[in-house]
Order: sequence, then C-alpha cells, then structure tokens
Amino acid sequence: SLNYRNGKVNLFGNYSYGRWNNFQELTIHRLYKNDDGSPRAMFDQVANMINHFNNNNLKIGMDYYLTKKTTLGVVLNSFYNSSDNNSTNRSFLKDPGNNVDSIVDSHTASEEFWKNGSVNLNMRHAYDSTGRELTADIDIIGYDVSKNQDFTNTSFTPQMVKKFDDKLLGDLPMQINIYSAKTDYTRPMKKDVKLEAGVKSSYVVTDSKANYYNVVANESSPDYGKTNFFRYRENINAAYINLNKKWRKFELQTGLRFENTNYSGLQYGNPTRTDSSFNRSYNGIFPTIYASYKLDSNNQLGVSLGRRIDRPRYEDLNPFQFYIDKYTYGRGNPYLKPQYSNNIEISHTYKGFLTTTVNYSETRNMFSDLFDQEGDYATVITQGNIGKRINAGISVSAQVPMAKWLNSNFYVNYNYNKMNGQLQGEDFEVRAGNFTANMNNQFTFGKGWSAELSGWMRTKG
Repeated sequence: SLNYRNGKVNLFGNYSYGRWNNFQELTIHRLYKNDDGSPRAMFDQVANMINHFNNNNLKIGMDYYLTKKTTLGVVLNSFYNSSDNNSTNRSFLKDPGNNVDSIVDSHTASEEFWKNGSVNLNMRHAYDSTGRELTADIDIIGYDVSKNQDFTNTSFTPQMVKKFDDKLLGDLPMQINIYSAKTDYTRPMKKDVKLEAGVKSSYVVTDSKANYYNVVANESSPDYGKTNFFRYRENINAAYINLNKKWRKFELQTGLRFENTNYSGLQYGNPTRTDSSFNRSYNGIFPTIYASYKLDSNNQLGVSLGRRIDRPRYEDLNPFQFYIDKYTYGRGNPYLKPQYSNNIEISHTYKGFLTTTVNYSETRNMFSDLFDQEGDYATVITQGNIGKRINAGISVSAQVPMAKWLNSNFYVNYNYNKMNGQLQGEDFEVRAGNFTANMNNQFTFGKGWSAELSGWMRTKG
C-alpha cells in the first residue's frame, strides 16, 4: 500500500496477491421413485475435487481538494483471478434391490479466468461545519470471464469391463458491464433532527455463452442441445429518504425507499431451437423503523422493523444448462421472481456487555434450490419460488472480563424455520430448528505477548 499527499493532491494505491488451495470430498446418494412412490433405481457417487485459486488485485486513486469544502476523486480498480478444478468421481447405478447395473468413472477438468476493470468518479461537498453535505458517484465496471471445461466419462459393466467412452468439451465466455450513478444529501436540522435523502440508477448488460462440443475419434462437433447464448439487461432506479431524531433517552430512525426494476432476457436460438425471450417490470416500497430507549444507566431497549427485497442472481435467470458431471446439471429459471421479507427485531442490552435479541421474519415468494430429473438418471438443479418461510430466533451475546489477563466473548443462538408451499404440484411443509454457539478468548501476558483461543459449534438443521 502506498499513499502520497502534497498540497491539494492525495495519491494512493495498493496491490495484493493471494493463493488458495482447496480439497473436497463429496458423497451423493440418490433414490429414484416410480409414480406410486416405490423405488425404481439408486445412484451412489463419490467425487474428489482439487481446486487452485489465484487472486491479483490492483487499486489506484486520487483525491483533489478543489476547495476547503469540495473534494473530487477518481478510483481505478482491477483484478485478474484464475482458478483450475480437477474432479474425479465414480458413480454406481443400481436397481431397486441395491444390485449394481453399471459403473461410470468421470474426470472433469476446468479452467476459469476473471478479468475486471472499473472506474469510480466521486465528489463530496461540505456546505458548513454542521455536517450538511452532498456526495455523488459514477461507476463503470466491466468483467470479462472465460471458462474451459473437459468432461471424460468411461462406462463399465458391474464386473469393471469397459463398455464405452464419451467426451464433452465446453467453452463458456461471459461479459458483464455495469453502469451506475447516485447522489446523497445529508442535512442536520434543529432539535437533533437529521435528514438524509438520495437517488440511484443502475444499468447492467450481461452476455453469456455456452458452447459445447462432442468429441468422437478426436473429431469435435457442436452439441446444439447443450449450446446456448443468453443476453440479459437490467435497470434499477431507486430513491430514499431517512429521518433521525434524538431525545434525551430516546432515538428514532425512520426511512422509506422506492425501487423501480426493469429487466429482459433473450435466449438466442441455434439450428435445433428458436429464439425465446422474457421481460418484467415491477415497483416496490420498503419502509424501515428503528427505535431505542434508555431505561436507566444499566438497561437499553431497541426495536427495528423493515421490509426488504432479495433479487435472483443473473445466472439464476439464465435458462440454459451448465454441466457439473454426467449425471448432474444446473439450469437457470427465467420466471424466477424476487422474494420479499418483513422483519422485526427486539433487543435488550444490560450494562453494555450483555445483549439479548429476539427476531422474527416472514418471507414471501421464497426462492430455493430445486431438483428435477432429466432422462433416466440425470439430476437438474435449478431455482424456483416455492412458497413462504417463517424464521424466528433468540440470541444472547456477552463480553466478559474474566480476569486482568483474559477477556471472553460468548454468543449463542437458537433459530427456527418453517417453510410451506408447493413443490412439483404437491403441497409441502418443513419445520426445523438449530442451535449455534461460538466463543472467543483474548489472553494478555507480560512483555508484549498475547494469544487467542476461539471455537464454534452448530447442530444439524
């Protein structure tokens, strides 16, 4: 990290490099059923995956102090990240009696490269010493992604006699461009009232391609059943206003945000399929309220209420398939809707060290992973809006000075979920709770020595 300031100019920059190596063993058991619920077949797989990641990050910026009250800035960001994945797995296909019908050995090798560049232009103007100020930002961000995949599958009889090979190559480039502009205004007012307001608009363009090729006798040919080209456009416009008010023992914060969302997608055709498209527009209003009250010198209460939106990721709307292995695919859902949550939280703090919090939320149009079947054995993972989720919980956290040389932090939480809706045309309801706890201990010894001991646990849920 470097920083240099002289007069009205402040220059700064930093570069970082990281490498991460990861190993994962994944076991999968699938039971396929007939329409009457009786077992039709079974599938068992063990996969071993080795991943390597490299991250290069560069940031350069400048602030120019135009006047004592106005500052202009520019920030350039860039990263170049690469990863490679090698996966080997063995799959056993079995009949309802658990007898092996066939065995498939698979090897998947993939390389992925992410290039990013962004420009931020910013301005800050302080009107006076009271905190009244105006800020503005313009951002232009671009991503260039390339991904190469190599799938090799070998089928065997139950006696491990080789039957045949098949090979699939994948070339998956993607480009993402994001443009956004926002401005925010803050104004302290009389009687400890503060006003905040702002507007923001963003526009996103993504182009995703999936080019797949079958390889037979070292000759490759396009697989049009898997190949796809998807273009996505999104525009979000938002405005908000917040009011804060402080009394001697009471503090109130209220806010209201309006959002307008417009998006469209186009899936290009190929020799086996025609073009298809979708588009959608919707508006939303999202209020928030937070209040705190100091009962006495030892006790403080707080309550917050709010409504929020969670939008699907771009790739979750992309209707084409991508391949994880011979029997597992992923696929987006262009009809996926955002989910909305109403939240309430009540907290109590005792002497500034012990905090107890109770929370409740209700989510509509909840989206979640769904599993579907394609062909005899392939499982397709997609996303869908499946219904309603209720979440409730209670947590306790404490910071306790156990001794002059030991300071401990404790946190425990119980969380309860209830989900109900429809899956593949059938009603369902799921209830589950789980408990988490963690602790952190800071030890302070003499002569500048210190140590830390921490741990956590979580029950199944």
